Amino acid sequence: MCLAKKITVLADAKDVDFLHVYYNDAFYDLKSYIQKEPDAAGHLILTIDPVIYPAMITCEYNGVHVFFLAFAGKEYLLKRDANKEFYVEESGANRSSVYQLLEKTSGSFRAFAYTLPRADQMTSVFKGSNHRKAIRDSILTKCNLTGPEKAFYKDWILYSSLNDKLLPFLIQNEHKYAYEQLPAAYLDSLGKYISFLNNDSLIANDKYRTAAFYFNKFLSRSALYQNNEFETQFENAQKNFTGATRQMILFKLLKDYIKSDIPDYDIFYKKFGQISQGSVYKKYIDSIYVLYRSSIPESVTACKLYNADNKETTLGDLLNLNKGKIIYIDMWASWCVPCKAEFYFSEKMIDKFKGQQVAFIFLSLDRTRENWQTSNSTYDFMKTGNSFWVNGDFSSPIAKNYNILSIPRYLLINADGKIIDADAKRPGDAALSDQIKHYLH
Repeated sequence: MCLAKKITVLADAKDVDFLHVYYNDAFYDLKSYIQKEPDAAGHLILTIDPVIYPAMITCEYNGVHVFFLAFAGKEYLLKRDANKEFYVEESGANRSSVYQLLEKTSGSFRAFAYTLPRADQMTSVFKGSNHRKAIRDSILTKCNLTGPEKAFYKDWILYSSLNDKLLPFLIQNEHKYAYEQLPAAYLDSLGKYISFLNNDSLIANDKYRTAAFYFNKFLSRSALYQNNEFETQFENAQKNFTGATRQMILFKLLKDYIKSDIPDYDIFYKKFGQISQGSVYKKYIDSIYVLYRSSIPESVTACKLYNADNKETTLGDLLNLNKGKIIYIDMWASWCVPCKAEFYFSEKMIDKFKGQQVAFIFLSLDRTRENWQTSNSTYDFMKTGNSFWVNGDFSSPIAKNYNILSIPRYLLINADGKIIDADAKRPGDAALSDQIKHYLH
């Protein structure tokens, strides 16, 4: 795992008027960067750090996507060939052609991303994935790659094939999947792949990480859709995996469930801390735990607010005033059109939960109190002592602590004064009403 070196991506401003690069980092976060200003030499330059290497990177320009494998410390150049087609060059060689060729073999598998195969189809899917792997192996042989790049793609093909076989566990489905109807032959064949999934040297390979995580879900299939699905997956990861692979699976579990209402979540969070001391995964999960599961820090509760009469109060005062209630905080500003577009639904939500233990609070991030007051006075549902101007706008403690860089933004707080969701659903989203009802009972 390389932590120090970074990747540089360049493009000639004569070829493109902006450079857009994106990738999924080691923490399953989508990172996206755009450079529009060329340097003195006429190059658009982005320096990125996916944390673990090699990394699969994508350059996008006007809907055209170019994928390439990037190694730490290397420099990659987005170029056009004689046919005006984009490709990525490094050390004089085309580094994007291999992935493009491999992706062309997706065929009917691409459709499964939208239509999950039935349980009785999985034996055929299993055989089909082996056929696709054979085609990809043949393509890789013809590419004449050497060294780390060849090794990466060889493993990438193997674990892509395993991910195909894991489709019922990999693809999220709004309806319960009939795991109990999966053919015994399919389950037996899939179970043998456990021997391929404790290889920490492959942790940088995104297909390996995906396969390991969802194979653990396969091992936990009897508990899926049950109240103990999180606990079962956590325990199976501890039992069946080791080293960095186990840390990665446990990390993704904790991240995926951090907004959930699991009573023993904190117990498993502490267990993970003991297992992964000093790891990048622990540092990351600690940072989001503060946002989603801890009490609101004093630096935030001391945040100064002002009402329509210019009377000063604090966020802490508001929380104490509404103690025992579910609190929904709406961060907005008079200039924010999307914020105000949600107010129709905000008023509906206030009416819906009238007389119940729910408080709706509106906090303005306007730069001046005067701008807020002018806009605030036009909304009747903000005239009940529930609307305030935040001193400091985007530099205020609440904005800084919860990384509020754009609005609208919503916070949901439980009856104990803890953050349930630091990036809650909008008022117009029906899921918000269901979430509030859940925490009321």
